[in-house]
Amino acid sequence: MSPRECTGQPHQRFRLESVGRGYRLRPLDSGLCLGLLPPRTEGAELVQALCTGYEDQSFRFERARPTAPRPPSPRSSPAPSANPQHLAAS
Repeated sequence: MSPRECTGQPHQRFRLESVGRGYRLRPLDSGLCLGLLPPRTEGAELVQALCTGYEDQSFRFERARPTAPRPPSPRSSPAPSANPQHLAAS
């Protein structure tokens, strides 16, 4: 698996299948399973292989932790008047 621009094509779409305490990820274009290459640490590389049922092909998903709220973008605040005299005359 290598990073590419997301296009929604079948090779970038996956089926989740419940297996034991996790999920198996199967690319729609191949029907194979995603598995981890050793060493199985954070950032390990994924490969497509025949489905074996081994732990290296079972994944768990956790709810993301909330992040701090972002400050409002400049576009969301009212735009200043282009003609300040117009405001004084109102």
